[in-house]
Amino acid sequence: MAKIRFGYSDDFTAKNSGVGINTTDSQANLDVVGVVKGQDLKVTGISSQTGYEGFLIADHQIEENTQLNFGQGINASLSGEIIVGTGQTVTVTENLKEDRFGPELITNGQFLSNVDNWTANDSSNSLNNGRMRITRSGGNGRATYQIITSLVPGATYFASAIVDSIGSRGDFRVKKGSLWTNDAYLLTSGTSGQVKTLSGSFTATGTTALVGFAIDNNSTVIEVDQVTVRRVNDVEEPGTNVAGGSQVECMKVYNTFTPPSGDTNQRPSKPKPGQLYYNYDFKTIEFHDGYGWRQVDNTTRSGRGVFMAGFDPGFDLSISYINISSRGNTQNFGEVTPNMGGGCAGLGNATRGLVAGGFAPSYHDVIEYITIAAGGNSIDFGNLTDARRYASGASSSTRGVFAGGYSPGVVNVIDYVEITTIGNALDFGDLSEQGEALGTATSPTRACFAGGRHPQTDEFIDYITMASTGDAIDFGDLSQARQNMCYHTSSSSTRGIFGGGIIPAQVNTIDYITIAATGNAIDFGDLTVKRRLGFNVSTQTRAVFAGGYNNVTSMDYVTIATAGDAIDFGEITSGQLFSGGACSDSHGGLGGF
Repeated sequence: MAKIRFGYSDDFTAKNSGVGINTTDSQANLDVVGVVKGQDLKVTGISSQTGYEGFLIADHQIEENTQLNFGQGINASLSGEIIVGTGQTVTVTENLKEDRFGPELITNGQFLSNVDNWTANDSSNSLNNGRMRITRSGGNGRATYQIITSLVPGATYFASAIVDSIGSRGDFRVKKGSLWTNDAYLLTSGTSGQVKTLSGSFTATGTTALVGFAIDNNSTVIEVDQVTVRRVNDVEEPGTNVAGGSQVECMKVYNTFTPPSGDTNQRPSKPKPGQLYYNYDFKTIEFHDGYGWRQVDNTTRSGRGVFMAGFDPGFDLSISYINISSRGNTQNFGEVTPNMGGGCAGLGNATRGLVAGGFAPSYHDVIEYITIAAGGNSIDFGNLTDARRYASGASSSTRGVFAGGYSPGVVNVIDYVEITTIGNALDFGDLSEQGEALGTATSPTRACFAGGRHPQTDEFIDYITMASTGDAIDFGDLSQARQNMCYHTSSSSTRGIFGGGIIPAQVNTIDYITIAATGNAIDFGDLTVKRRLGFNVSTQTRAVFAGGYNNVTSMDYVTIATAGDAIDFGEITSGQLFSGGACSDSHGGLGGF
């Protein structure tokens, strides 16, 4: 029994003296030896009742280039925040820990350079922008597979793949044994027109399994990426130590943050969704989406302008491209389908370009798309609300709009699509006036359309808010009334550029506007030649004008932020006029392997 005991309502005050609990002599005002448990204990000031190591005081200064070494053991971690100030670098050293998953059983599931080790069955396989493209050529849809061995009966395995069901539904399947006809461990289905991660777990009953993909409809295409099958380790096994044991839950950086780096084989083994990594092999930042590593789009795949279809002098199905940051002639990209024609509209975001409408010789409502970073032929996307030529395209990072055109007769229709979602266009609203081959300028939130109407000329400029449907609103006027300008987008996020046209003679005039502020256009300079019904593309810094009526094959460029006359860029090799344009710019967009 204690010599002194305090009850529920007792008060105890020790003034200017030490209190020792389980000690011979108090070494402090309050000295406790042993473990103290308390509830609703209020302490004014700083108190430590149990000795813990690893805490930093609130104003602790981490010196430059400090290395933090976490404690040993599989549960070693640091919680809370590390705040790194100006000029300071903190390196977190992770200890070895047992991995939750066993080694990868799929060979070439990331398709870094080829589609080897995958067997085509009633299909053809090809590499497309770091993905395996599978085209069904008949049969029962069992398209492509790989046999894995060395499974442990009774062990649990996790299987996953990213499937882009471009043409029709794509399925991910894991079958018992080595035959498509065997019973399934795992059957997961995609959705036509969508990108999905298909995954699941299964318990092996034998040593062999078939991992494959099926396609719903014949002559359609899917793309797959990040295919993985790994054992789930219920018991930590010796000899499987890998990096990745220590964690920093939250870190604030008030200057420069350098993510972990290394080659592909050195990626963190247990990444969290959103984790960043710099890959030496690809020279790009990667992030983990919870299922696999994805690339942050880099400058080597940005700044590409694409011209789709046109006349040369007859109908031309070719697609060509330029690198906008460097002068030069167009290069071959692929072809649109025979469903397209000249006088089509073009638009795009950081990864995908769309082309719509046209005539050859009848009017078309077809929309097709390409992946800008990778060459190849266009693929069906959907349809416009009505068939027409000479519509103009504008786009944000997610939404594309097609405005105006001729079908026959000039129209004021505005359609829209979600660029990443395959499907038909929907009604957006109407322009204030009818117009065809309109000049276009876009910011992240607003699109502007300028130009005239046929057979008259007009100086009108309209604008819309991209995120919300509705009719266009008056913006201002061009410096001179004209129609049939170089159509498609030429703009940075702040300034729009309009070039060329006819009034009724062809002109080489260049105007500019500030997109965020309504008002009349201002003279920018002159093109090197007079252009009517040419086409254009742009990045955030440079606009390129190409082609035009009367066999114009040259290209000009201007620096958007600096007014002045255009400078020669190069020559187009096909589609001299009426071509659809799209561009991928370095806006921090996300792309895949």
